[in-house]
Formats: sequence, structure tokens, C-alpha cells
Amino acid sequence: MTTTREVTATGLGAKAVIEWSDTDRRKKGLEPAKSEVKAIRERWAALTDLNQDIQNAGRTLKQLQWFSLWQTSLPHLMVALAAIAVTLIAVWWYVPTVAQMTALRAEHAQLEASIEDLHNRDARIELNTCGSAKRLCVLVDTIAGQFGDPKREKVYMIAKGYF
Repeated sequence: MTTTREVTATGLGAKAVIEWSDTDRRKKGLEPAKSEVKAIRERWAALTDLNQDIQNAGRTLKQLQWFSLWQTSLPHLMVALAAIAVTLIAVWWYVPTVAQMTALRAEHAQLEASIEDLHNRDARIELNTCGSAKRLCVLVDTIAGQFGDPKREKVYMIAKGYF
């Protein structure tokens, strides 16, 4: 239950000022009730407009927060993507392909077999670079002679240090 009367310790008191007749209001130096109701409605409309403005400001603030988040996150994302791209390019550039790794493993196995063969033959061959072109050459035992077919350009000599 609602009332427009004043509530006192002894119960309900006189009518609220807004409920007074215009005659009683004039006696007390107040404007007519219509003016006060109109002023209250204008204040209520202003408060409603203010509330709408506050809600709009809240939505705008939320949009600005999202924009700010994207604006600050985007450079970080771009740097991360660039770092990933640089890493992938470096791996692609420097790491051999599977075919290259297979070829290197085969060559490594062949070289190890050659070293093992020389070791088994007790060879102590001395390698060097010779001439202006710095070509690979081996120290040979000229006393042991030449072998092979000179016409076919396949001449072999015994390497010095081979026992």
C-alpha cells in the first residue's frame, strides 16, 4: 500500500505538499501543483536522457577498449609472425633436405670405409696440395715404379708410407 501523506511516529500526517490544492499552495507562497509536476517530469526526462547518455558512453568505452586491445595486440602478433617466418626461412635455408642428408650419410659411410681400409693395410699416406691450382697430391715412392696403362691415362704409383 502506498500513500502521499507524511508518515510520523504517531501515524499518517498531513497530505504531502504536492497533493495540496492550488489555493492552499498559493497561501504558502508555492506555485500551482501542475508547475511542480511539470518540473518533476522535466527532471525525470533529463535523468532518462542522462541515463541513456551514460549507457551510450559505456558502450563507446567498451568499443574503445576492444579497439585499444586490437591496436596493442596487432603489433605483437605481427612481430610473433615475423619471428616465426624468419625461423622457418632460416631452417629452410640452413638445414639440408632429406635427400642431401641421405647423400651425406652415404658419403660419410664411404669415407669411413676408405679410412678403415687404409688402416687395415697399415698405410701412412701423406697428402698435400701441389701447384698453383693447389690440387690434392700424394707423396709417392718413385723407386717402387709405375703401374697401370699410361695410354689410358691410368698410372698408379705406390704411395710413400705404405708398408
